[in-house]
Amino acid sequence: HAAADDDMEEEIRKRYVPRPAQRKKQHLVRGSLANEGALKRFQYYFKPDDPNEICCVIELGENVCGHPGLAHGGITAVILDDVLGAMCFRRGTRGFTANLSINYRRPVPLPKKLLAKAWFLKQERRKVFLQGQIEDAQGNIYAEAKALFVLPRSPSSTESSSGGGSAF
Repeated sequence: HAAADDDMEEEIRKRYVPRPAQRKKQHLVRGSLANEGALKRFQYYFKPDDPNEICCVIELGENVCGHPGLAHGGITAVILDDVLGAMCFRRGTRGFTANLSINYRRPVPLPKKLLAKAWFLKQERRKVFLQGQIEDAQGNIYAEAKALFVLPRSPSSTESSSGGGSAF
């Protein structure tokens, strides 16, 4: 499946632009879990002219098991939450997960290269509705999610030390 994994990423590079990888010491995905045994790779891609869709190529190591050789469902949830949050961020807002509903379709074998996708559905005032999924190069869907993110009442409550705004 290595050739299919490479083809998957080549197709993504044709349609999307990579976001520079950021390692953040105090971030769960790009810090604590960013290592060979866990999240070996976590690369976002986006379309410059479309703020309603993003994707992320992920390489899972062997140390994120629930059952031997299979990814823990919690790592799947972490991936979906991060990608859905990035989708919200891509649209220029910083929201907080209010609800994340996941349908686990099949177990994820380890190690594994995956593609996580997220789409904006709609926004109602401070509520942002999103959906996402995790699949592999063969198109097998491992998990699907719907999420509700809530925007803060005050934009200043989520500004980063770099002054806030979209990192995309």
